[in-house]
Amino acid sequence: MRHILIRGALLVALVSTGCATLDRQRIDKMSYQDRLKLASLYVADAQEQMAETVLKGAADREPDRPEAYAMLGDIYYTGHDLPQAALYYLKALERDGGDPVVLNNLAWVEMGMENYRSALSYIERAIEMAPKPLYPYLDTRARIQLSMGDLKGALSSAKMAFSLTPEREIRMRSELTEMFRVIEERIKGKAP
Repeated sequence: MRHILIRGALLVALVSTGCATLDRQRIDKMSYQDRLKLASLYVADAQEQMAETVLKGAADREPDRPEAYAMLGDIYYTGHDLPQAALYYLKALERDGGDPVVLNNLAWVEMGMENYRSALSYIERAIEMAPKPLYPYLDTRARIQLSMGDLKGALSSAKMAFSLTPEREIRMRSELTEMFRVIEERIKGKAP
């Protein structure tokens, strides 16, 4: 319910400023930030093509800013177009190489394309930035290490992630517990 209220508040704000219509002239006059908000509304309403159009216009308007590129990466990732997602995440990083969220997302994309070394490189860069909270990044690293067959590294990363994951994060703790089980089964399978 809260998500709907927040989205509704954004919609009211955009309508009151004349930004919620898709009138091309109004969009052309919108600020970069308003275009990002409008694109977020389109994504929330499952109108990814509209969001993509608005975001590409925002990127054309201010090509040195990373946000539109990162949002385009998110759209392509959720649409399972991993090469396009990687392209836009890289464009975002070219503008702001210090965003651990984009690095994490790019690591997931690279892992999905089975580029494990590249994925590990991106997540290591993100972890070096010590983002708060750290446990989701450690979870990503554990999954990459597991995919690479680095069972000891995966177990170490997963244990570290679990120790930092708050108890209220039931889903994450459950997924990490399942990862422990998978790792232990694989370790036992490799033992003589």
